[in-house]
Amino acid sequence: MYNIPKEYDDKNYKIYKFLPINKINLRVTWKERLADLKERLANSASASTVQLEQMGNLEAIEEEQKKFREKIPFRVKYKTNFLWQIYGQKDDYFTLIPCANFDMSRLHYLMKKQKENSEELIYVPISGMDYTGQIISKTDIETVETYLSMFTRHTPNIYEVFDQEENCTMYIVGETYIYDNIEAKYRIELKNKEEGETFLNLIKALFILRDYKFETKINENSELEFWCKNQKISFDNLPEFIKNEHLEKEKLIKKEQENIISLQKELKEVQKSVNEYEKEYSYKERQIATYMVCRKTFMGRLKYYFKKTYKQEVVIVQSKEENEKKTEQKKDFFKKDFYTVEDLVNISIELNKVTKQLKGITSDIAAQNQKKNNLDKKIENAKKFLDEIEKYKKNIFEFWKFSKQETELMLNSGEQEIKRKITKIFNYEKDKEEFSKDKDRLNRKLLTKEEQDALYLLNQIENNNYENDKKEFDIFGNVSEENNKTKKLGNNIHREPQKEAKKINYTTEEAEKIAKKALEKQEVQYNMSVYMVADKVEDNLNGLKVCNLNANNILNKYVQDIILYKFNVKENTKAIFYTNIMYFDNKNETLPKGMDVTEDVLLNIEKCELITEKVININNIEETDEPKISTRKMYIYEYNI
Repeated sequence: MYNIPKEYDDKNYKIYKFLPINKINLRVTWKERLADLKERLANSASASTVQLEQMGNLEAIEEEQKKFREKIPFRVKYKTNFLWQIYGQKDDYFTLIPCANFDMSRLHYLMKKQKENSEELIYVPISGMDYTGQIISKTDIETVETYLSMFTRHTPNIYEVFDQEENCTMYIVGETYIYDNIEAKYRIELKNKEEGETFLNLIKALFILRDYKFETKINENSELEFWCKNQKISFDNLPEFIKNEHLEKEKLIKKEQENIISLQKELKEVQKSVNEYEKEYSYKERQIATYMVCRKTFMGRLKYYFKKTYKQEVVIVQSKEENEKKTEQKKDFFKKDFYTVEDLVNISIELNKVTKQLKGITSDIAAQNQKKNNLDKKIENAKKFLDEIEKYKKNIFEFWKFSKQETELMLNSGEQEIKRKITKIFNYEKDKEEFSKDKDRLNRKLLTKEEQDALYLLNQIENNNYENDKKEFDIFGNVSEENNKTKKLGNNIHREPQKEAKKINYTTEEAEKIAKKALEKQEVQYNMSVYMVADKVEDNLNGLKVCNLNANNILNKYVQDIILYKFNVKENTKAIFYTNIMYFDNKNETLPKGMDVTEDVLLNIEKCELITEKVININNIEETDEPKISTRKMYIYEYNI
C-alpha cells in the first residue's frame, strides 16, 4: 500500500535513482497524468491485465539508459524522464502510467526486460519522493536555494541522486551571470555529509557578508565559484580572507578617525569665520534698514544726513569654545590570531559609522563655505550701497535728491546652486521593447531607401552572410514576385519581402560612404553598453563597427576562445540600430516595428579608451541526453567611446 507523503509534489522531481527493473511493479491507470494521485491509484491495475498499444522505439530507450549508466546528464534530469511515472517508498516501486493519450514505450521496455529476467538498472526520477536529507537537511536545502538565488539571480535545481550502489550524491544545477547579461550553466556536486556542511557554511558566511558583492564564475569543470577582489573564496581560505579584510578595515578606521579630527578643526575655523561674516552683515543690514526708514519722511532724511558716518570696521566677537563637546576618540583594536564572520560584520558596521561621520563633517564644511561665500557677496553689495549713500552725503541738496530715488537693493544675491543633469542608463530587459520601436520609427522617418539598403549590405558583410567582391547590376533590384506572401516576425504577421544582399547594387566602399552620412542623422538617448566579438585581438578598433545590444546573441559566432569587446557608449553618441525596416521592404506597409531580426548596432568609432581587461570561463552544454560539456576562455576588453 502506497502512503502519499504529506508534502507531496508531483511536478518537481527531487530524487533520481538507479532502480533494478525486475523489482518494479508495473501498473497502469485510466486517469490522466495530471489527475489527483488518489484518483489515479484508485483507478489503476496491473499492466499484465490490460491490452496495451503498439510498442515504441525500444532501442532508443536502451541506448539512452546505457549512456546514463556510464554518466548521468549534466543537468541530472532529461527530456523524457516524465514518461516513466515511477512512484514508491524504500524498496517498493511501481509505475503508474496512463493508458490513454500517453507514450507507452517505457512500459513496454520494462515489460520486455522483466520477461528476459534482466537484472539491469534504469536511471529514473521517483515521482513525489521528498529529499532524504543524507547530504543536507530539508530545511537547509531551502536555505541553499534562497542564498544561491541571491548570488546567481536564478533559482537552482537541487537533486539527490542515488548511484548503482545506492550511494547518495547531491547535485545543485543552475545558471549564473558571469559578465553583464552573459549567463553560464554550473553544477555543484556534494558526495557526502561533510562536503554538504562545508558548502552550506560557505554559503551562509557569504550571505552574511553579501555587502562585499561576491562575483560568481565557473571553472573549467563548470563548477560554481565565488570571487572577491580577484581572489577565489572557498571555505578553506575564508578565515584568511576574513582576517585580511578585518585588518584592512582597522587601518581604514584609524585613517578616517585622523581625518575626522583634522576636519573637525577645519569646521570650527570655518564656523568661526561664518560667525564673523554674519556679525558684519548684520551691522551693515541695520545701517541700510535705518536709511530706508529715514528716507520716507522729511525729518527722517534730515536726521540721517547729520548722523555720523557708519563704521566699516568688522565687529569681531569671539565664539565660545565647546569644551563640553566630546572630542573624537580613536578606537583601539585588540589583535587576534583568528577573526570570525561576526568580527568582520562588527568592524564593517564601525567603519560605516566612521565613514558616515566623515561624510557628514565634509558636507558641513562645504555648506559652511557656501554660506560664507554667500555672506561675502551680500556684504560686498551692502558696502557698495552704503558707500553710495556716503558719497551723496557730502552735499545736502544732492543727498535730498538721491534719497527720493527708488534704489534696487542686491543684498540677497549669492551663488546659485548648480543643477546636475540626470543621465539615463539603458536597461536591456526593461527598455529594449519600447526603445526598439522608437528606433524603428526614426529609421523609417529619417533614413532614405538607399541608406537603409547600404546599412543592410554592411551588416550582411560584417556577419559573413555575404561577400561583396564586385559590383554587379541587377535589373530587378529588390523586386520579388512573392511580395504578398504572409510571414511571421516576432509575434506579428506581415506581407513584406526580405531584402537580399546580392540585389543591392553598391560596392562595400559605396555602402560605407552612405552609412557614415546616415550616422549623422541619429543619436543614442541613453548611456549604454554594446558588444562585439572577434576571433583575435584587433590592433585598430577605429572605423565602422557592427555591434550588438546583447552579448548572448553573438557568443556562438566562434567555436574556439572568444574575444569580447564591450563599448560603453555615452548619451548623444552617433549610432544606428538595425531595426526591422533594415531587413525588409515595407511596400505593403505591414511590417511591425521593433528589432525582431537582430539587435545589431552600427558605430563609427573614432577614439576609444581601454578601461579593463579580464579572462573568464564560459561553457556550452549541448541539448542532448548524452552529457557533452565544452568550456572556453572569454577574453574581455572594455572600452569607453
